[in-house]
Amino acid sequence: MERKRAYSLDITRTSTNTMMRRNLCHIKKNAMAKLLFWCTGCCVFTYVLLSSKIIENMKSSAILITSREQLEEIEIVEDRTLEKYVKSVHREIIHIRRKQSVTNVPQDPNFVPEIKSSPNLLTLFSSWYESEEKILVHNNTIRNWLLLKPDVTLVIFTNDSKTGIVCNNHGLHIMPVRVANTGNVPVLKYMYLDAMANFNSQFYAFANSDILFTDGLINTLKYLLQSTNASKIPTLIVGRRTNVNVTNTKQFSTWQNVTFMAKTKGELFPAFGEDYFVASPSFPWKDIKDVIIGRKGYDNYLVAYARRNNIFVIDATQTILAVHQTTSAGNFESSKHTDKEHNKILLKETMKNIKYESGYTTCTEYYTDIKGNITVLDKRTTFPKYCDR
Repeated sequence: MERKRAYSLDITRTSTNTMMRRNLCHIKKNAMAKLLFWCTGCCVFTYVLLSSKIIENMKSSAILITSREQLEEIEIVEDRTLEKYVKSVHREIIHIRRKQSVTNVPQDPNFVPEIKSSPNLLTLFSSWYESEEKILVHNNTIRNWLLLKPDVTLVIFTNDSKTGIVCNNHGLHIMPVRVANTGNVPVLKYMYLDAMANFNSQFYAFANSDILFTDGLINTLKYLLQSTNASKIPTLIVGRRTNVNVTNTKQFSTWQNVTFMAKTKGELFPAFGEDYFVASPSFPWKDIKDVIIGRKGYDNYLVAYARRNNIFVIDATQTILAVHQTTSAGNFESSKHTDKEHNKILLKETMKNIKYESGYTTCTEYYTDIKGNITVLDKRTTFPKYCDR
């Protein structure tokens, strides 16, 4: 009996051990499976999380780019879609980020810093209403100004739907005229204030709607940026225009044509006429009176004000070619409007006295010139008697 009992116990122990080993093996397999499943889940979760962050960052990058109107300047060729462009931007940002040793930035390799749009060279704007006589002129202006891109942002202020549609179809930015006189003529300073509030540039300029430019505008401003602090202090850049009778569109189709027409058929206007005003962001527009564009006196008032307040004023006639498209209205069109004296009446009521002659281009303390194909900035040593303030 003892042997049978011992034998049965051995069998029981053997069976028990076998079952325990089987259960333990089963448990191990289940544990490994669960562990593998858990790790797989973590990996998937981590992948999804990181992917979502990357996608979110790419979306934010795209928004930051398009919100600065930079996509208008990007030529996407062949099959390089917007998505591929954004991905390449994202990869480049991460690459640069990893090279930087900035301690206060999170060390997340997918961290994408805020993309701040760098200011472009110039925001150039004007305002007009469409008329039969001016259709050719304005078409020339639009085509000519488009040649200034991408260095220059182009804006048209108008409340006229027809003008807005035409300019918008050509890729110009459209903004409403916020403040005007009773004749719906825009007040100059509010155009500057609105342009500065909506566009990031190193300079801001108003030009009459019939003025054409060449690359001399871009080259002069770039030179002033490199050689002076014109963009950082209150600055005003003006110049005389060259009158050319306009007969067709082709004669002004390129910068070379504009230059040729100015040299062969153009006539330099007297020093009292100023049709464009390039200003730095710190120019005190809030202190300027509510003068309107296209009427007598506002141009000389601006230059005289700038000189009287020791603002950096530059005559760029020699380096910025500004061609005035002369039509049948002639070269003294501002004197033919019914409200031609609006500015002078306003200034007389709000100021004790103003000497308009002190606002001629020949009275500016500085002027640009070209010497040996190089743009230079000189200081005047002599002034006409009428320049006394």
